[in-house]
Amino acid sequence: LRENLSNPDLNVPFIASAMAMSRTTLYSKFSHLSDVSVGDYVIRFRMVEASVAFIHKDISIQEVADRVGFSSARYFSTAFKQSYGVTPTEYRRNN
Repeated sequence: LRENLSNPDLNVPFIASAMAMSRTTLYSKFSHLSDVSVGDYVIRFRMVEASVAFIHKDISIQEVADRVGFSSARYFSTAFKQSYGVTPTEYRRNN
């Protein structure tokens, strides 16, 4: 995940292909390891990486969005707020 984090196409089919398995097999194996879906795990991983990137105050929100694989800053802000309960701007201001 970390190697492809900035890739907006990092999704279930991409991961399954990279691991040389079907989506069904990936879902099955992942469900034995986690209580979330593969797609939700990717979003959570991206959000954690984004929150870490916000330590650097000189990086714009668009740059953080790009680094974690969101091509749209608006969608990134929406996903971030769903994960953390605050907008990226509020999060940066408070941390």
